[in-house]
Amino acid sequence: MNTTLIIGYFVILMLIGYISSRKQTSDDFLIAKRNLNVWKLSSTITASFVGGTALVAYTAYAYEFGIGTVLGFVGILFGFTIFAKFIQKIHKLAHEENFHTISDYIEHRIDRKTAQLVSHVIVVIIALVLMNQFIAGTHVLVSISDFSYEQGLIISAVTILIYLLLGGFRSVVKTDIFQHVLVILLLAVIVSFMAKEVDMTFVQATANTATPGLLISFLVYGLFIAWYQPELWQRAFAAKDERTVVKSFVWSGVFLTFIGAGISLMGMATKLANPDIDPAQAIVYGVTNLVPETLLSLGIVLLFAVIMSAADTVIFVLSTTISKDYLKPKDNDQFKRFTRYSIISIIICASVLALIFRDIIDIALIKAGVGMSLVPTIIANFKTKLDPLAVKISVLGTLAYILYWVVTKNITPENMIAGVLVATVLLLIPQKILRRRSH
Repeated sequence: MNTTLIIGYFVILMLIGYISSRKQTSDDFLIAKRNLNVWKLSSTITASFVGGTALVAYTAYAYEFGIGTVLGFVGILFGFTIFAKFIQKIHKLAHEENFHTISDYIEHRIDRKTAQLVSHVIVVIIALVLMNQFIAGTHVLVSISDFSYEQGLIISAVTILIYLLLGGFRSVVKTDIFQHVLVILLLAVIVSFMAKEVDMTFVQATANTATPGLLISFLVYGLFIAWYQPELWQRAFAAKDERTVVKSFVWSGVFLTFIGAGISLMGMATKLANPDIDPAQAIVYGVTNLVPETLLSLGIVLLFAVIMSAADTVIFVLSTTISKDYLKPKDNDQFKRFTRYSIISIIICASVLALIFRDIIDIALIKAGVGMSLVPTIIANFKTKLDPLAVKISVLGTLAYILYWVVTKNITPENMIAGVLVATVLLLIPQKILRRRSH
């Protein structure tokens, strides 16, 4: 039964890739003609966000700390709304200047060398995200089949490779819409049965053991995540107009808040059922042990589908970033060709890394810390002309701060999210000094 459902899911993805590739122009492949409406845009934003990191890491935190983890998604609701108001101001410029990445905008506002630094950081962020998606998806696939970890990883990678090479960004958008529906089904079916199975009371459902510092970290993470997530910029650039950008991000924030509540309840229900498992295994344990046998296969396949929907997104974003910012194509046809080469290379590299590194929680936290190094620069860039040297001091100094905690093996949400404060101080002080000297 499980194998049949998995094969059926893979076949659907292949068909989506094939249909997307028919009568396709380079602009279709790269950014879906920059004509996404509210439904398509909000669906692809939501589906790309709810992947292995969100499901595995947030379920693990809910398992450990309770309902307080929802603050991360509340932060996302407000953060998306604020981000949309800013990004709509450059939407027209993005269309006129043919922006595809964050670095395109940074180069336009500051200079090419600064944009290259931002590109390097974004490549690291996306690589960490992609590793988590592959690790999470493979663990789920192995849990519902007779495949080994290595076999499951290869199957997942090859499937994504085929439909991305066929349909590009159009495939990403269409699979995201398909998998957005699966997210809703997953939560509606699984959460209700898990809560019923453990007979969760209102007091248990609202329990919270997180410290104030951790709660603030969740909230700050949610508020700022949109600013450094390259796939969200790419989707904003693909919207057909400014109103679509704002509406789509607001709706996505609403969807994600409800999804976050569902993820938190899944983690808490699992904790009530078994308080002694590894938190990183909470999502798989909960689905496999607290869902009725008749729905078990469907539930786990839906879980796998949700994780894979985020994997294809980050692969495509990373491939376009490498193609545009490093290979410097002369036109869209060459851009499309370079992107396809990059997709192949990225999937091979990500698969190898997923074989070596398998700690999802630590990778997710490091990614958040690295992302925080860019937040002050990107936000301030909307309002003022930044000095390139100040940006370099801010970004590189914060990366050194994050690296310190990684080397000392003290990777916590508080330490990683505090990177945004470090980056802010290291940007503002040099910026003021350098501005005075220039005058």
